Parts: sequence; C-alpha cells; structure tokens
Amino acid sequence: MTVLIRLLGGLAVEVDGAPIDLPAATQRRALIYLTIHANEVVGVDRLADAVWNGESPKQLEHAVHSLVYRLRRHLSVEPSAGSPGAHVDRVRPGYSLVIDPTDVDANRFTATTRQALEILPRDPSATRTMLTEALELWRGDALLDVAYDDWAAAEIRRLTETRLCACEALADANIVLGEPELAIAELESLTERFPLRESLWVLLWKAMAAAGRHLDVTASHRRAVKLLSSQFQIQPSPHLAELALRYGSAPTEGRPALRG
Repeated sequence: MTVLIRLLGGLAVEVDGAPIDLPAATQRRALIYLTIHANEVVGVDRLADAVWNGESPKQLEHAVHSLVYRLRRHLSVEPSAGSPGAHVDRVRPGYSLVIDPTDVDANRFTATTRQALEILPRDPSATRTMLTEALELWRGDALLDVAYDDWAAAEIRRLTETRLCACEALADANIVLGEPELAIAELESLTERFPLRESLWVLLWKAMAAAGRHLDVTASHRRAVKLLSSQFQIQPSPHLAELALRYGSAPTEGRPALRG
C-alpha cells in the first residue's frame, strides 16, 4: 500500500490513490509536523507543542497517544512485502513517521528542482520539462494549514525560496530556447507578489528585451519604482536601474543584443 502526502498547498493525503479525509485540525497538524520530520524521532513534548501551539493538555502523553492512534486508523497502512509502506512508529521518547521520501510532494519537488538547476547550462530543454512538471505539484502556498505557526516558518521559507528559484530557472530556460513570451506573464505576476526580489525584475526585463519589447522594460521599471516606493518606502538599487536602462535600449544596427 502507498501513502502520498501533499504539503504544497493544503494538506492532502492519499492511500492507494484514494483521498483520505482528516477532519480534525489536531490530526492534520500532527501529520504535517511528522512529515516535515519524517524518518526521525519526534519527542512527545515536541509533537504536543506543534499540535496545541504550546498549550498542551494536562494529560499530555495520553492526549498525544490518543491523537496518534486516531491518525494511524485514518492512514491504515502497514509495511508490506517489497514495499516499506508508511506508518507511524512508537519510538521512545516519541513517534516517527516512516515513509519513502519520494511519497511526499515537497521532497519530490525539491529533488527535481535541484536536478533541473544542475543541467540548465547544458540542457535547457530538459530543464524546462522537469521544472514544468515540478511546479505542477503546487496547489497553493506551502503548508497552508499551518501558515501562521512559528514551527513551520523555516520550512515555508525554504519551500517558497525553492519555488522561486524553479520559476526563475524555467523563465531562463524559455528565454534561452527562444520563447521569452512564455516567461513574461509568469514573471509579471511574480514581481507583483515578490517585488523586493530584484532577480525577478531582471529576468522579466531580460525576457521582454529578448521578445523585442524594449519599451515595455521602461514601463516595467517605472512600475517597480512605484511599487517599492509606495509599499516599502524604498528606491530600487542603482544596479537595478542600470539593468533596466540596458534592457530597455533596443540594440542599434551592428550592435548585438545584450545577453546575460
């Protein structure tokens, strides 16, 4: 039997292809925490803090054991011949979710993105295919069920950063492959969501220049200045302004288009 756990959005769980409903928020939080720390031992105290936000019930051990018991019943998966399965083991001083890392979408996404980034310089076409498939795993913001929990913040930042790196690499691959228009719409959306990330603006202008839309670079730079000024009371760095000027200048006859 196979358990698939999806963290790239709201928590979703499948057992042998069938969706499993975890109606209790405590069970969802417990499974998310155990999945983030899969295949390692999580102490009862740590698990309780994550599930009840530091306000653990009086009979802490009994509450945690009861919670895990109900969670096990929902998963209903034990190891079988030829397959490690997925299950929650009692390992003192706590519990461990034993699962194949590839059965967690966040792990598959991270591994695929890492491989794609490594081959981008020599095989942009394969990079584009891999990153497109990896980004399709996302169904919303990472760890949506625990978005405001302190213990989830580091993992949310890591996954979000990896997602942005994947988006940037995909845009770069499309530009190299001569299809910059495929990158422009996505980059325009990303610069709205992450205006402080200068590399997104630079890639957007690079794609616009590659598409021959040099005037759009100038308009986009004005948008960047307005966004940063109105929302964050800061001005773009001089380097960003310089790149906007370079990408916004159409190449003259006899002078090659800018690269990089």
